[in-house]
Amino acid sequence: MNDSNMKYVELSSLMQHDKNDRTVIVRKRFQMNWIARFGLQVLLLILQVQISVSFVPSILRYRALTSCQSSRESTCTRAQTFTDEGVAYVVREIQNVLKNKSGVVREGQSLAKGRFLDFVTTEESEKLLENMFIPPKEDVYSTEDIENGISAMQSLLVLGLQTGLKGPPQYLDGLVSHLRQLGIKESGDEIFDIGTESRRLKFERDSFAGIEILSGLVRKRTAQGAFELLVSIGVWSRHEDLSLLRSGLPVRFTDLEKKVAKESLENTVDYDGILGVRKDLTSMKVYTIDNESTREIDDGISVEVIEDKLGSKRHRFWIHISDADRWAPRYSNLFKVGERRSTSIYAPTKTYPMFPDSAFDVMSLNAGRDRCALSLGVELLPNGEIDLSSIVIHPSIIRVDFRLTYDDADEMFDEGVAFNEEWELGVLLEAAKLRRAYRCSKGSVESLVGVQIPKGTVSIKQDSSSEDGISVSIEMETSHNAGLNNTMVADFRSDSSLGMGSVSPSNLLVTEMMILSGEAMGKWAIEESKSEEIMLFTPNQNPLKLKVPFRAQKAPAFRTREQEYNRFLSLLEDNRGGGYCAAWYVRRFYESVTISEDKPHPHAGLGIDCYVQWSSPIRRFTDLQVHSAVKRYIRAKAINQLVWNQKPIPDKVNLSQAVGLDDKINYKVGLTQMALSRKIQRESERRWMYEYLRRKICHDKSLSFEGIVLGCIESQRKLYIIYLPEIGLEVRYASQLGDLSAGEKLRFKCQNINPQMSLITWTLAL
Repeated sequence: MNDSNMKYVELSSLMQHDKNDRTVIVRKRFQMNWIARFGLQVLLLILQVQISVSFVPSILRYRALTSCQSSRESTCTRAQTFTDEGVAYVVREIQNVLKNKSGVVREGQSLAKGRFLDFVTTEESEKLLENMFIPPKEDVYSTEDIENGISAMQSLLVLGLQTGLKGPPQYLDGLVSHLRQLGIKESGDEIFDIGTESRRLKFERDSFAGIEILSGLVRKRTAQGAFELLVSIGVWSRHEDLSLLRSGLPVRFTDLEKKVAKESLENTVDYDGILGVRKDLTSMKVYTIDNESTREIDDGISVEVIEDKLGSKRHRFWIHISDADRWAPRYSNLFKVGERRSTSIYAPTKTYPMFPDSAFDVMSLNAGRDRCALSLGVELLPNGEIDLSSIVIHPSIIRVDFRLTYDDADEMFDEGVAFNEEWELGVLLEAAKLRRAYRCSKGSVESLVGVQIPKGTVSIKQDSSSEDGISVSIEMETSHNAGLNNTMVADFRSDSSLGMGSVSPSNLLVTEMMILSGEAMGKWAIEESKSEEIMLFTPNQNPLKLKVPFRAQKAPAFRTREQEYNRFLSLLEDNRGGGYCAAWYVRRFYESVTISEDKPHPHAGLGIDCYVQWSSPIRRFTDLQVHSAVKRYIRAKAINQLVWNQKPIPDKVNLSQAVGLDDKINYKVGLTQMALSRKIQRESERRWMYEYLRRKICHDKSLSFEGIVLGCIESQRKLYIIYLPEIGLEVRYASQLGDLSAGEKLRFKCQNINPQMSLITWTLAL
């Protein structure tokens, strides 16, 4: 009989019990035809062998194997090898966990330490998985079996991550193609290699052993089945952020990374202080204004009164940004920790910071403590333009006097405190208004439309009285601020009426000061680049020239798109949809932002000549790199001055570290992670928005929402964008009424909704 005519049949599980009631799983493969298999079964019955079946019958296993090879099961691939014993071990451990939610408690070292990193979002879940692979003192399974079991469990996790994804293998491959850039092969660097194994497995989408585990537990052999199993044993929650786990971005800090962060606090070398370029600005009154929940406080603002010889006074505005480079310089391991993540991720349920807690605690501009900062001072001309000759930049030491929330600051404005006792806030607000008017005169997006479309953002809080112990509410926010910060809160447990909030002067103040700092940094860098290149007179050293990443956006092409522009003007003039239709329509004229180190270009959306983003070095890696470049340049100028004045360079200064020498900064590093984080945040917001709607609908089946027709995106299909003001959501709707007019108001209700799958359909409310 040749191989093609042979049947491969597996006795799934013959379970025997010894005197100690220990279960021994005997699994053997036989090559036989159907008659031989039947004969063996009869023989076993005759011998009265005690058989306890804990796995599925052989035919189900055969179907699992064939379904995995079938094109219908697009989530199932096989890139790893595994053994039946490894799968059987995992099945037994999961059964134990299902019987006892805390799992089987054993003493000893887990063989899976660190093997489930980035497959789960909590330390508790990771420990639960690792504890499954602590070898029992006496067991039928060998260390090799348990090692294979680890691979099988990883395969189950990979399968579960495919929940909600549909499409051909080529499409699914495309969803993980970015993992190559993040790294699926070890580089030899102990920090950058963290998480390499999990990224490789997610890239390969190895789910074969996962299918086997589900078969053994008599569960649905699908991604959804894997997800439900992992939820039932407490590894994932019902609301697990699968898009985050699929992305390959780090979600937890390892012991090594935490150790690196703590060691950074012991770094006493401050080249800025040694070279005398760090200025003491603790005499300035510094305010920080952030959300109440913000922990990464990276910007503060001040006003300095300058009096000339004739007694006239003018104001210099200071923006102080946390000097994260002081604790995470480019040559440090903490810098690598930041680079590995490249951004903080802000999900509705949790913030995943770029640096460990101990690091950003010392970086953050906490009130009442001396903190290192990079401070920029600038004065304004009467029309709001920057006085180019006034720009100064220093590494500094500051002390924050007031840590305010936006509500705190608004209250101070409302009650007049900001114009009397804390007059500096009033001066800053007047400067912000002047800057807003200046940018609008230059054609910023705020000048084109009177309002921006408020967007609903999800707020999640732990609440034992709510479903799943989580309360979900919606806060309305406007992009670009537009001079307003229209905020309202909708809570499904409350019957309070929803209305637009008041103007927020504090939000306008912060927005304009940050834009001012970005433009001033760009203008300063342009002027410095015109000066001679700095020579440090060291052997084989290239001249040092300051380079920063300029962000630019082309002006709208109104002249070449006259028909569309006239349509926009018509929507604007008619105030369709209360101005929302024009605000939506104008988006089509703006292209994506570009980044260039060579030549600055205007940023049309902001209405300024140039713009450099540097205000968030604790949570954005590109900003940290800008700090590195600027501070290196300032140090190099100081060293150059010492050389020209024939003074010695301090012995503690390591030129390679202080100014970088031939270390060229690559501003493209981290862009992939930042793009991924934005995508993840959008998807997570959307899922929780759908969860919010699901809960509201459960409380009121007849619930409907007023919708405003913003415009048509596909005329043939009658596909429109509808805006639901009550929840700040833009949705697609295939019209059941034929053509609709921009600004038309209709009522809609949710027909079908599945938050975990990010699926929702809308229909007209009758």
